[in-house]
Amino acid sequence: MCRTRRQGKALFLLACCLLAEGLQGLCLSGTVEIGLVPFFLGKRMQSAVRYGTPLFYPILGILAATEFILAFSAFGFIVIEPVSLTFMHLPVLIGALALGPAGGLILGGIFGITSMWKASVTATALADMIFSPLLSGQPWASLVLALGTRLLFGLCAGFFFLWAVRRRRFRKAAVVCAALGADFVHKILVYGCMLLFFPSAGMTPEIIADRILDSGSCLDMGLSALVMLTVYKLIASQDVHRFAADLKFQALCRSASSPHSFFYRALFIVLFFLLALGSWSHFFSRTQMVLQMDGIVLSAAGLDRFWQVGLQFLITIIALFVVATILLFWGERYLVSVRYQARRDMMTGLYNRMTFVRLMEQSLRSTDGYLVLVDVDDFKHLNDTYGHPHGDAVLVALADILLARFAPQGIVGRLGGDEFSIYMPGTDRANMVRLAELTRRDIEEGSQRMHGSFSCSMGLVHCTRNMEYGTSYKLADQALYEAKKTGKNCFVLVEAGTGDASAGQASPKA
Repeated sequence: MCRTRRQGKALFLLACCLLAEGLQGLCLSGTVEIGLVPFFLGKRMQSAVRYGTPLFYPILGILAATEFILAFSAFGFIVIEPVSLTFMHLPVLIGALALGPAGGLILGGIFGITSMWKASVTATALADMIFSPLLSGQPWASLVLALGTRLLFGLCAGFFFLWAVRRRRFRKAAVVCAALGADFVHKILVYGCMLLFFPSAGMTPEIIADRILDSGSCLDMGLSALVMLTVYKLIASQDVHRFAADLKFQALCRSASSPHSFFYRALFIVLFFLLALGSWSHFFSRTQMVLQMDGIVLSAAGLDRFWQVGLQFLITIIALFVVATILLFWGERYLVSVRYQARRDMMTGLYNRMTFVRLMEQSLRSTDGYLVLVDVDDFKHLNDTYGHPHGDAVLVALADILLARFAPQGIVGRLGGDEFSIYMPGTDRANMVRLAELTRRDIEEGSQRMHGSFSCSMGLVHCTRNMEYGTSYKLADQALYEAKKTGKNCFVLVEAGTGDASAGQASPKA
């Protein structure tokens, strides 16, 4: 018994060491920036679905609903002889990658709760009963096994993926390694907890090694890595960034649905829920009557399990409805965004000058912010040296960099030629300076991957509420001029009301 407990503790120590290594890598790579809470929520991730974006809560809702669907249906665990595939951990991994450690933690909690509930209702074998605090005889140990390990799994996966997406080189390979590492840690945590708290389940280090290294487990981990790589490509794509920006600024343009439309949607959702609840009650009460007509009378405990299975079925139906509702909502928003394609720059896909000015002025009615003008240094020389197709490629690459850094919190547009504009509402000076410096570095690194490197100068101005665009543009243009005089590849910031570019700060040249 003592030996078994020591082996279990050793496995837990191994998992904790892996988590510590991930945290250490994050700290050494400079990922932890300005506070633990933004880091935990994934605010520093360059992703269109990070916390604070319009896609965060819908994606979280879809993944949570998917977790319930997989838990209470036949799709969570599929046996194809001679291997068995488990899919219930995939929403946790996807949430950890797309939403950060907070998303992984929330979805890991849902994973653990559904595991406990299923084991409490339908468990018959000892290997299933130990996941139920009601049936195992060791409630706290079962709570740690079913819920604690899944919470730690989601949190650990979030940290691993946060490290992976912050890598500047071999990022896709890092995402694959993070997926494999998170899956391995999950297995070690669960099996180690069984070894530590439930030795009667027959788990030994040799059996754990066999289960982790068997063909089914390897196929499962390979599938996880493939899914995570696909999800990473999706959330990093410019189409998702543009869609997230459209979702945010459709409301700003007052082009979204009217309050009456919102009321009818809410009424439809409530009616659907009531109909589903009534159908569930009617179906299972009738089923109970049919059983009694055939002389089958359930005991009180059996009747309780019968209704709990029915409740799980109801939750699955509601989860499917949640997924369908969010997807239909996005479809409607996409159709609305199609109408606005004429308001975008044809080459870069950014907002054109007219649309940018209108959106910025509407935002300034409610809050202040910063206007940024970005101009490519020596753009005429690039065109003359490498040709106009290369100049167009530079503009498209710069647009992608600006969109990835500022959307969907900010408004990104192309004013014309090689001049771009960004408006960031509701941010402070320190954060704006940080974003400007990060953007300058992004442009430097992006240009190095092209034939004929380029740099940009930026002029920043703080815009107060109800400030006219013409006034803010004039100040930002003065700051941009000072940046050009300073030596290019830098930025200058001025405060509203001074009109003096010398009041700004220039970044040091690389």
